Formats: sequence, structure tokens, C-alpha cells
Amino acid sequence: MESGNSESVSQENANESTGLSLLDVLDITISDTEKRLNTGTVNLRDSHTVYFIETKIKENTSTAWRPEHLESFSGIWRRYSEFETLKTYLQITYPYIIIPPLPEKRALFPWQITTTDLFHPEFVDRRKAGLENFLLRVASHKVISFNKVFMRFLQQEDIGSDPISAIGYIGKADAKLKSLGALFMLKKPDKRFEEIKNYSNELYSNISNVLKVRAKLVDRIYAIHKLHANYGRVFTQWAPAEKEIGKELDKASHFFHAYASLSECLDEEEQFADQMKEYLFFSDSLRSVCKAQEMFQYEVECSDENLSAKSMQRENLLQGKKSFMSRWFASVDTDEVRDLKLQQIEAQLRDAETRCKQSSEDAKY
Repeated sequence: MESGNSESVSQENANESTGLSLLDVLDITISDTEKRLNTGTVNLRDSHTVYFIETKIKENTSTAWRPEHLESFSGIWRRYSEFETLKTYLQITYPYIIIPPLPEKRALFPWQITTTDLFHPEFVDRRKAGLENFLLRVASHKVISFNKVFMRFLQQEDIGSDPISAIGYIGKADAKLKSLGALFMLKKPDKRFEEIKNYSNELYSNISNVLKVRAKLVDRIYAIHKLHANYGRVFTQWAPAEKEIGKELDKASHFFHAYASLSECLDEEEQFADQMKEYLFFSDSLRSVCKAQEMFQYEVECSDENLSAKSMQRENLLQGKKSFMSRWFASVDTDEVRDLKLQQIEAQLRDAETRCKQSSEDAKY
């Protein structure tokens, strides 16, 4: 995986120097969707949606810097879980870059008439637009757009083993963070990232609260409109039975029906909610960058502590200081045993120095 990444990084750096992105040479669209049954099942409910990604080389594109193995035209079906795998891989490979968010997997902050059916045409169309925006945003980035895994994702069925390895890595990282729990505290946190983390956490919390309040508010507005619609039907049926006030009742029914119209109100609310959710998902992506930085910083601090401990052991051994166990049992090390311990500690010290340098290099991003 490391050799593949080094090749990808060199290719990305070369393309970055041109100041162009993959979107400058390639048109990317999601043109169609299709509902398919999961493999090995006959239950119609056990199915998923796939999205057809079309790519086409733009006209008058120079072949001098065109990425290798990039086909002039291609089309491939992808399901949502494959987009999730790609995003996770990009987050691990580029922990210092804010990876664009994916659209919601299931309807978040729904209200009374919001569809929760994953296969409803309206929900599928909205997710399709969100997935296309994800691809376009990644393809417009001058670094990650030329990642080989991303380009294979767009045009080839097999995207390789790197994303699978990334999933395993992030699982271990998450488990490590969970094991630390509430006791996880950095001794020297980076103030810049602390400010960003606090901002992203606050933004995420505030947007979540706004969306929750908005869902409750829209439910109440919907109830008011529904009540006026019921009044409109009553007045419509009542008007023909009244000769003297029939005309006024009919006017009142038109008023109630006009007020009960939901189409324009609902469209505005859905557009507002989609924009707010996008900010919500971006704030979560920002939190992922801060989380990665904390992991790197924690590795640096652990490496420094280990290096200091090994250096102290070496100094004590050179000065002839006894360990607690040696003093307790009144044992004395011979010169041969002391030399052997010194060699072991020096080997451990070199290993600690190497790890310390590596963790420092990883944390530079």
C-alpha cells in the first residue's frame, strides 16, 4: 500500500504543478439510477440503488499531461456503499484535506410528509444530485483528483485493495480512540486545531438544533395548512345549501384552499433544509481533519515519552544506578550483563528515535 501511495503522490504532485485538476480534462455526470436486488436474494425488499457514472474526455484536451489509463469515454454503475468506501479511503490517505461530504444515507430530521423510503423517486433524485456534487468537488481538487483509486472508481470495476486497507486502518484508529475514552487528553494540543475543532463542534451542534427546530416548526405549519384545507372542503360543501350566504361561503372556501396550498412553502423548506444539511456534513468533515490531527499529535507525544524513558534508562545504566528490583534483592549485575543491557537499550533507543522522527513527519501535514 505504501509503494502504491508513493506513486500516487508523485503523480499528484506532478499534476498539481500544472495548476489543473481532473475536472479540467474530464466531464463527470451521474445520468441514471436503477434499483437492483442484492446478490443471492429473491426478496424484493432486500435491494439497493445503483448510480450510473458517465465520464468523457473534454474536447481539445492536451495529451501531454493527461493521466495514464484514462479512457476517452466510459460508464460504470456504483452503489452508495462504494461511495462511502471511496470517501473513507480519501480521508485516510489525505488526513490534512477536508474531503467533500456525501449526501445523507437516510432521511435526516424528517417531518410529517417527508418520505423515508430509500427508493422513493424524490429521495433517489436528491441523493443522485448529492453524489454527483461529491464527485465534481473531488475532481476539482488539484491534489486528490489525480489519485489513482479515484480515477479507477470513475472508470473501472475493480478499484484495488487500497480502500479496503483504509477501512481496516480507520477501524483500528477509531477503536484506539474509543479505548482512550474520556481520558484522552493531549498534553500539548495545537491551538490552531483546537480553535477549528471547537468551531466545527459548535457549528455542527447549532445546525443540528436548527434542523430539529425547523422540522417541528414545519410540522406545525403543515398542521395549520391541513386545518385550512379541511375548512375549505367544509365551506365548499356548505355553500350550495345556503341561498343567502352561499356566495360568501364560496369565497371563504376559495380563501381557505388558497391558504392551504403547500407546494411553494414545501419547496422552499426542502431547499433550505438541503443547504443546511450540506453545511452540517461539511462541519463533520472538518471534525474528521481535527480528529486525524489529534491522532498524529498523540503519536508524537507517545513517541517523545518513549524516547525520554529509554534515554533515562541508558543514563542510569551508564552511571551504574540500580533498578528498584536490583536494590530490593541486593543483586549486582556483572560487566557482561551490564554491556548486554546497554546494547539492548541502545537498540531500543534507536528504534524510538526512528519512530519519533516518523511520527513528527506524519504530523507535519
